[in-house]
Amino acid sequence: MKSWYDYFHSNRSSRLILLLTIGMFIIITTAGSTSYVSSKSVLQGEVSEPQIHLLRLGMEAVNNSINTADQIGVNILLSKLTYQFLNPVSDMQQTEIAHLVEYLDNLTVSPAVEAVMIYDLVRQRIVGSTPYGYSSQLSNLFDTGWQSYIADLNPNRFTIVDRTKSSQFGTEQKIETITLFRPVVREDAIVGVIMVNVNKKKLFDKIFENYTSQTDASRFVIDSNNHIIYETNNRIQSQDGIASAISQNNKTYFDFSDDKETYLISQVSSDITGWKFVSIITQQRLLQKVSTIRNAVFGLSIISIIAGIIGIIITHYITFKPVRRIRHLLLGGQTHPTNLENRDLEDYLVKLTTDLSNVSSLVKHNRSELHAKYMHDLIAGRMSSWEMKDRWHRHFTDWTDQSLFTVLLSIDKYYQWTSSYNEEDQNLLWFAIKNVTEEIMGSHWRIALVERDLNLLLIVQKTEERQHIQLLKEDLSYLADTIHKLIHVEVSAAVGNEFGDYVNLRNSCLQAELALTYRLYQGYSSITLFSELVESEDNKTIDPLWKKDLLTCLEGGNEEIAFKLLDALKQFMKESLVSPVEAISFFQQLMDGLVSHFGEQGIAKLSILRRYNSFWFKTMHLDDIIQVFVQVYQESSQLSEQRSNSRDYLVVQQMVHYMKQHLHENIGVSEIADSVGLSKSSVNSIFKQEMNRTLYDYLTELRMHEIEAQLEGTDLKIADIAVKVGYQNENSLIRAFRKHRSITPGQFREMARKQQSSDSSTYIQ
Repeated sequence: MKSWYDYFHSNRSSRLILLLTIGMFIIITTAGSTSYVSSKSVLQGEVSEPQIHLLRLGMEAVNNSINTADQIGVNILLSKLTYQFLNPVSDMQQTEIAHLVEYLDNLTVSPAVEAVMIYDLVRQRIVGSTPYGYSSQLSNLFDTGWQSYIADLNPNRFTIVDRTKSSQFGTEQKIETITLFRPVVREDAIVGVIMVNVNKKKLFDKIFENYTSQTDASRFVIDSNNHIIYETNNRIQSQDGIASAISQNNKTYFDFSDDKETYLISQVSSDITGWKFVSIITQQRLLQKVSTIRNAVFGLSIISIIAGIIGIIITHYITFKPVRRIRHLLLGGQTHPTNLENRDLEDYLVKLTTDLSNVSSLVKHNRSELHAKYMHDLIAGRMSSWEMKDRWHRHFTDWTDQSLFTVLLSIDKYYQWTSSYNEEDQNLLWFAIKNVTEEIMGSHWRIALVERDLNLLLIVQKTEERQHIQLLKEDLSYLADTIHKLIHVEVSAAVGNEFGDYVNLRNSCLQAELALTYRLYQGYSSITLFSELVESEDNKTIDPLWKKDLLTCLEGGNEEIAFKLLDALKQFMKESLVSPVEAISFFQQLMDGLVSHFGEQGIAKLSILRRYNSFWFKTMHLDDIIQVFVQVYQESSQLSEQRSNSRDYLVVQQMVHYMKQHLHENIGVSEIADSVGLSKSSVNSIFKQEMNRTLYDYLTELRMHEIEAQLEGTDLKIADIAVKVGYQNENSLIRAFRKHRSITPGQFREMARKQQSSDSSTYIQ
């Protein structure tokens, strides 16, 4: 059973058929049950309606008789003779009592009224119609059963009691009667009682004697104490149970079942007597046809279940024909479960396809990383010719023998762009740039995208519709416009010379890097072809005196002279067509000199210098580079004016000197404050005021500067450099450097070495 349960649970088609079968069974059963209940309710209503009508007619007749008896009691109560009889201060004469008895006899003319009596509660005497007469002592009466009800009378209304009285011919003969008690109240006390005896048989027999029905109903009259007062045509065995059910249910009609039979009970209640008039009929014959319909519906439900099971068996017999063949093929191999059965086959195939999908997804996900690793190794020359060829054909199996281009796509003003977004947003924007590039360029060219340093490297192959390099330039121009329009990022692109073999890819990539540096003169969103560059034979170099003079202006505070020198330098570079590589290197050296000047003087770096990175100038136009230096001199001049004649300057200088001397130690604000004999709050306040930055930020910047120097000038491991600059371990240094420089120490060292190699080597034309 567990095996079949697991099979049905795991097999989709079996589960579907089983659910449909169960669903149909539930629908048919629910419809049958609903139909049975509704039909039963309708039939009960139709049968109960005439019964209730008859009961109400009988109830009205009984109420009329009771009202007549009560009216007799009221008339007696209002009679002068009654007042005289109950008057405690006077006695009636014998003749007056005779008149009272005669008066009472005249009131018993109604067929149902047997007798009327007046009971004097004070003198314990009674007078009544014939055969009671007058009695001064109750012990002389033949009927004294009514005395037990006197104590429970309600002084405000009449009370009806079903009782058995003794006959005047002997106490052993009992007569069933209905007695109506109406108390006589004087000064809030009952002084007497008027009693009207109604013949029980005459009261009810006439009412029900002509009530006949095909349903053969039994009828009852039940008082407020659940005692059956009257019954006729009684075929009911469970009378006590029915009386209890009627007392707990006030519905007009309802069901009642005992161990043998189910009954339909109809009832009405009298507001005058408080009695319930009840009609009870058996439902066996009444609901016989409805029960037949119910049984037919349930039988149909069972048939549907059987049909569903047969359908499952036939369906799976047909379905398993191809499945058995698949199982035979699987078992013909070597890698399969030895106990593979039909019901386990689906799970096994799902596992095989899932494993294949996972492997395919993993390969697709890592494809770009594999391409990047291959390109980096190929450009760096870290592969043999055989490995280069083998990996090329494995990575680009679907590429043709068409010629290739290398394209470098670079974000303009990159480090200003990174300062505008956090790292997560940068990754999202860079991902968007790659998607737009792949969509636009991939629609016309066969391409592969690889991230290289801060650029996007594209390996582009010609297609049948794209054969000319000018078409590539037009597509790149459209790509740059689209990126700027959609992502609000300006990009420039450079294209190396066309080549036909992967062996020449490294040279083409170097050509594209060289062409990209001409953004310095051509501006942003430029598309540069290496083949269109013309090298001038009389290219001039930048005299080192430019750097010396500009640094001298900074030391002397000659702002105006520095501005003139920068403007002259810009004109010279544009007119002389200075090599972009040499120009960028010059500006980097000049900026390093400015940074060193502030560090050596113990002066806080300017705001622009704190954001500076040595790779800034590679992605900037000449005008923006000159403007950066203009801003440096402007801020330096303003700082010099603010710091002149400062009394706290010497204290700050001492702190700067202490930090430089103990940079290799794990020092903090507490140690620096102790070195100048001040509190932590005081040194923080003084340093912030003088240097426009916190003491901790300045110490961090000193460490960053020292780390960059060690990365560029030495081969020390990151862990050793961390010790030299006061960090506890390598991870702490990496986190701090990445936070303040937006790249890791390893990336910085690699880029610095590439820059040094690029400055000292000759580019292949």
